[in-house]
Amino acid sequence: MRITNSMTSNRLLLNTNRTAHALDRLWMQLSSGKIISNPSDNPIIASRALRFRTNVTEIEQFSRNTNQAISWMEVSEEHLNNQSQILSRARSELLVQGASSTYTWQNRQTITRVIELMFDQMHTEMNGTFAGRYVFSGFRTDQPPIITNNNLTTAVPPNTVDYDIHKMINRRDINQTGSLYWQHPGDPSAIPPVDPHLVKVASQPWLDRPDRDTANWEAGAGVEIVPADINIVKLPYHQADNRNMTTPDIPGFSVVRMNLAGQTLDPAGTGVTNPYTAAVPGTIIFIEDTGELIIDSADLDRFGTGAPAVAARAEFINLPAMGHPGGATIVVNGAQFTMPPFATPNGLASSLHGVSIAGSNPPASFVDIGGSLFIVADTAGSSAINFTSDEFDVFAIPGSPARVGVPVQYRIDGTFAGELNPRIFFHTADRTAGLTFSQENQEIQFELGTNVHLTINTQARHAYPWQMFADMQAFLGWVNSVSITEGLTAEEQAMEQAFFGEMLYTKFTNLMSHMDVHIQTTTTEFTALGARMERMEMISERLLENRDTFRALRDQNENVDYLEVMMRLNAMEAVFQAALQAGARISQLSLANFI
Repeated sequence: MRITNSMTSNRLLLNTNRTAHALDRLWMQLSSGKIISNPSDNPIIASRALRFRTNVTEIEQFSRNTNQAISWMEVSEEHLNNQSQILSRARSELLVQGASSTYTWQNRQTITRVIELMFDQMHTEMNGTFAGRYVFSGFRTDQPPIITNNNLTTAVPPNTVDYDIHKMINRRDINQTGSLYWQHPGDPSAIPPVDPHLVKVASQPWLDRPDRDTANWEAGAGVEIVPADINIVKLPYHQADNRNMTTPDIPGFSVVRMNLAGQTLDPAGTGVTNPYTAAVPGTIIFIEDTGELIIDSADLDRFGTGAPAVAARAEFINLPAMGHPGGATIVVNGAQFTMPPFATPNGLASSLHGVSIAGSNPPASFVDIGGSLFIVADTAGSSAINFTSDEFDVFAIPGSPARVGVPVQYRIDGTFAGELNPRIFFHTADRTAGLTFSQENQEIQFELGTNVHLTINTQARHAYPWQMFADMQAFLGWVNSVSITEGLTAEEQAMEQAFFGEMLYTKFTNLMSHMDVHIQTTTTEFTALGARMERMEMISERLLENRDTFRALRDQNENVDYLEVMMRLNAMEAVFQAALQAGARISQLSLANFI
């Protein structure tokens, strides 16, 4: 085979160019630190690099989520811990002191002032924030759980927010309060004449000091203090001079509106109705200026137990998640009901909450529980609900035959600072803004891994339920209203002080039993938060380990070994220089050398 100069030159250039490409690739690896610079260099390494980089990016984002979640939960934990300490000190120290028989009513009022300051601090704890967001407000992190400013018609300029409030009341919400009243030992049925200016109207019951100078009460005959049990539901709101509250609508009951401030007693003690003893079966007394519902003992069974959350005599309607245009007919206990249009099941459940189904026999009504729509029998012990529908499925809820409770609905025109925010605690319709707020599950969940979600927030309506607020409000309102009447004789003053001492003792004792329940509620939420934080820390540690692992895999896949590259580069440079020198010698010969 004849080898020409052209062939030799071409081969020289080809091999030199290949060596130059190899050098360029080694120089690129050395300068970038990466094995490849383009996917075409090594598609397998490139695909692995994309997967590893994606994994590392995801883990780093999950780690950031975890750090933020831990910070949020640490803030919540601090506030819950403070609340728990406040409740524990109030229960184990202050209330125990107040319930001591050696304390006078003045001593107990002093203790109450300390409790009131602690009550205010609890509100501060509930309004705790993280990065400008209220941590206990569920999804509504721009709304404080406790109202901070008056929103009333009398504000300048007017700043009224009107709310329609819906709430289920059950036996657990009813306080069977031990109270006291005066009674003539010789004739317990006699109505003691009273002096109007000596009447102490201060939330359960009338504090009637008998006039011992009248003919009906002989001097020296004395009086005795007898106990009375009153069934009270203290609502978190009440009628005020600059805030109207409508009479609550309670299906199945007649509600009679009364007040304490407007009641007067004539000298003969006749024509007076005691609101705290006026309730009869089927009738509930609403005391507007204290926000109390007085229930007859015969009606207690109608309020169910409240546990389980959904009782046996209830039906769950499986509503389509995408909504419905309306017009679907359901039949409940023989009564037809046309379902309105709705965009989401939660919206329909909220709008129908407490609505009775006309013509149903036995009576039934809709109940919104956690954003789901149920049909509940309105009569304890009634037969199971007969429900049919061509478009919606229905499921019977097994469990206790007790009812969920009784729906209560009322309207307030404005809110005071220090009251519960209706948007956070209740099924509420804001009539001013035309918005509806439901009590659906408002758990804020962070994504901490693939298909791994964890709740980071504690909701105010769980950690600080409205019953806790109502109990404290009722206690403080009663105690702060107690004062000794001026112009009494020493004997009369001693009687009144003794009576107030007994009443305050009863109030402190009652609140102690309620406080045990509230401490347990706070402890439960605090413990649940601690358990979630422990899991969050475990997830954080696992994410750090995974991040290091995937970073190592990524580096092994795409990063160069500098020592190896340097050795290969030196060897390739030597080859390249030798090729150039050999080529220079070969290219020196030409046809001119053979002429």
